[in-house]
Amino acid sequence: MIRFIYKKTEEQHVFKGISLTIKVLVLTLLISTVVWISLDYMQSKALRQFFVVELAKELETPAKENRLFFDHHVQSHHHAAQLILSQQRFQEYVSGDAWLNNEAIIHHQRLPLWLPSSSVMRAFFNARYALLIDSDGQVREVYHYFPDDLPPSLLTPGELLQKFDHNQSYLTTIEGFPYVLATQSFENAAEQVVATLMLASPVDDEFLIASMGIIRSKQLVSLLEGKRVIASSNPELLPAGTTMDTLEKEYLITDISFLDCGTSEVKFRFASYVTTDKAQHLVNQILSKEHVQRAWLASVLVLSFVLLTLWMTWRIKRTLRHIVAFSKDSLGIEPRQAGDEMSIMQRVTLEMSDTMRRVMGDIQHTVSGAKHGNLTNRVDTRHLNGFMKELGESTNQLIVTTSEVIMDITRVMSALAQGDLNERTKDDYEGIYAEVSTFARITIANIKNIVFEIQ
Repeated sequence: MIRFIYKKTEEQHVFKGISLTIKVLVLTLLISTVVWISLDYMQSKALRQFFVVELAKELETPAKENRLFFDHHVQSHHHAAQLILSQQRFQEYVSGDAWLNNEAIIHHQRLPLWLPSSSVMRAFFNARYALLIDSDGQVREVYHYFPDDLPPSLLTPGELLQKFDHNQSYLTTIEGFPYVLATQSFENAAEQVVATLMLASPVDDEFLIASMGIIRSKQLVSLLEGKRVIASSNPELLPAGTTMDTLEKEYLITDISFLDCGTSEVKFRFASYVTTDKAQHLVNQILSKEHVQRAWLASVLVLSFVLLTLWMTWRIKRTLRHIVAFSKDSLGIEPRQAGDEMSIMQRVTLEMSDTMRRVMGDIQHTVSGAKHGNLTNRVDTRHLNGFMKELGESTNQLIVTTSEVIMDITRVMSALAQGDLNERTKDDYEGIYAEVSTFARITIANIKNIVFEIQ
């Protein structure tokens, strides 16, 4: 404990011994650094928030357009189903009985006879699967240009067909994944359903990419289940399984809405994203320029403060030299040159105050004693120099001179009281003392003459 206190005291002495100029400069740099960091943090945060808000406002229109493109792609299944049903090839094919003679479901990877030509298909057909269903709700033929397997629920669509509104696309969940379905039924002259065409597409990465088209291929959208991505228009950037928490750090999510286009029973959501890199780059450029301007301004302010500090400390040092010289020459004080300028000035001022208070006390005590007839007190001038020593010695000389004159007159008057007329006062006084001495001698001489005449 004692060692700790000693070490702390030693550190305090080391700190006090540092020049006032250095202390002020270090304090200036420290305050400037703290202010710089605080302003940079608050300004950067405010500027980034401002740009994010403004960017979100600016991107509201593109986000709405993304949703419109998605909705249009969903509705295109309904329009495609209507167009296929109006084609003569389809009507002629389903009007015959050959397609009903198949016991097993026929899978086509090339265009079947009941679909339009390839040129027409490329223009408007976007569905992943096309199913030809008989009047009993049994799937007879399936067209899918990729050799992937259909969900089993699509091969037995009886329950699905009961839910459909044939005038629009239908969003539903098949085996836990969202699908777009569109159906159109072909009736004969007796208004009996002969065949039903169903177009189906999973709302997956491929569907979202196709919905954005070539012109909007750089647009980033996704399908969300809760806070998890299940499909996106760019699987490399937003792979399935990505959570919203990680996306919010890199992207500005400009629109989140439920899939309510057409008839829908799904709880998935559609979201549009914009990377914040551009905004961050712009903010960094602005902050970089602002940092340069702030650095120049801070440099000017710090330099001005440093020059002002140097001027003030120079004045303080010059004043301190005068005070130290006065205390040494006039009061006999040898100040300890330890600590900075303010510490030395404080210590010298206190020592000067104590010395002057002591000297003035001695003078007051000496004069008060003389006032009451005590001429033995003296001012102690052993440790004084200059003006204060002269003042003390002059006071002492005044008391000594006054004491000598009074004692000299007292000696003569005492002899006179005893009838001795031969005593004389000294004749080496000056001023009023000389006059008093002269009057005393004249008085003695007159008394002596009177006594002589009487005799």
